[in-house]
Amino acid sequence: MKKSTATTEVGDVPSDALPVVKTTVNLTPDAINALRELATARGTSVAEVIRRAIWIEKYLHDAVKSGGKILVQDPDKTMKELVLR
Repeated sequence: MKKSTATTEVGDVPSDALPVVKTTVNLTPDAINALRELATARGTSVAEVIRRAIWIEKYLHDAVKSGGKILVQDPDKTMKELVLR
């Protein structure tokens, strides 16, 4: 099995370069807390975390749809396949 060291940046779409549409979603308190935690850790807004998550989901969906696999390497170097349903 050939190892690849390449990385791909996803979700790097500058939000100020795109028109936006205001949308309302219903989220659980746990989801809101997770969004706020990510926004604080990244020094960005909850809206930006949501936009980035959508782009990442789209990228992963397209990669799997075209026959790719999503692999995650644990700190102990164990490789796991992430299966999206």
